[in-house]
Amino acid sequence: METPGAPFPQLLFFNSLADADQKNMLVAISCNRKAKELITPRIARQLFEELEGKTSGQLGIFIADEVMKFNEMAMNMSEPKARALALDYGDHFESLFALALSECSEALKQRTHIFRWNEIETAELLDKTRTVEDMYDTQPQVRQMMDVAAAKLLAWRCPDVTPSPRRLRAILDFIFREVPIVGAWGPPLHVRNIPWHGLIYPAINPRGMNVITGLIAELDEWMGKTMRHVLVMHIAQEGSVY
Repeated sequence: METPGAPFPQLLFFNSLADADQKNMLVAISCNRKAKELITPRIARQLFEELEGKTSGQLGIFIADEVMKFNEMAMNMSEPKARALALDYGDHFESLFALALSECSEALKQRTHIFRWNEIETAELLDKTRTVEDMYDTQPQVRQMMDVAAAKLLAWRCPDVTPSPRRLRAILDFIFREVPIVGAWGPPLHVRNIPWHGLIYPAINPRGMNVITGLIAELDEWMGKTMRHVLVMHIAQEGSVY
């Protein structure tokens, strides 16, 4: 479902959360080379201008750094090196968005929080992650669905590599951690004692979220349907989106 007339072309993948414009929203920032190239200081400021009107609730700028190591591991990078690179990206984006926020209104500053993966990976999220992993291990149909999703993500993110069990496992490890956040099954995740009800994703390419949300819709059969809000804001290139 497209939202016409917005500065950033937008796609609503899920829109069943009542009063979403008053709820607390996570804003997920992917940490990778392409995002670093395209999310410039000007784009970060534009994002805040757009986000200010999305909800009157709290905004959580969620720098998804360490979890992105799995994408690099799928490209044959060692875990220590992939983690170090992901954390370097995290440092960059934390500084970038802190600077952009410093130029925003005081009202927006008061309800905006910037945090990284080490804060969102709480015991609560780890429990949800283990639930998804257990489903993968014990439910053949779930395993098949998630293997298909992992193969699609690997083909799009790493088009020059040959699929292998090790590379697919790296992508699966990423999916196990992303799906509970986007799926929003059960009570809302809490970070800094704030419940987070929905997700906004400024995406360089929304294909990955299309795969994840499709998988989540299938997993609802096992996890139970829930009220969720997932909005993608499509960033195409520095200075413009299409």
